[in-house]
Amino acid sequence: MQAFADAFHDEIKRRQTNNASNKSAVQKDLLKVETGIKRCVDLLLHSDTPMESIRSTLEELETQKRALVRESALQTQEDKIVLHPNIGALYARKVSNLKSLLENDATKHQATEIIRSLIETIAVAPTGQRGKSDVVLHGALASILAYASEPTAGGKVPSNVGRILLVAGAHNPRCRKSLK
Repeated sequence: MQAFADAFHDEIKRRQTNNASNKSAVQKDLLKVETGIKRCVDLLLHSDTPMESIRSTLEELETQKRALVRESALQTQEDKIVLHPNIGALYARKVSNLKSLLENDATKHQATEIIRSLIETIAVAPTGQRGKSDVVLHGALASILAYASEPTAGGKVPSNVGRILLVAGAHNPRCRKSLK
């Protein structure tokens, strides 16, 4: 679990470094565009240059400015990812607690409901091979399992992962059965 948390923290740091350099480039481009807009306005007010050519240039600069402002706002939203440094230990403790809840008859139902709340739908479809089916899991649990089953640095998928198609997010309209 700690290895997962460390890898996740390293990825967040890498993304934040990339975002910082991208943010700097966007701010630099935005400054250039704003300078260009000011120059166009000055030309309109103090020059004999035809207005049509200046107007089209000004419209292009305004479009670029809107795009850069939008990109800058998106980068600011990405900067808000912050994780607790002991997330690995916390996750391991929660999994251990869940395991003990599942083993206890008094709390087994509640633990099962918690797990079910992470699943939107499960779809089972034949593969064309006798006795084999594809199972498609939709929901938060699907995204957790998909991340856990991603190939490691050596390119190998963990051996304890079977053939399960995982879909995070909104459910597929072709789903046949809902858990709710």
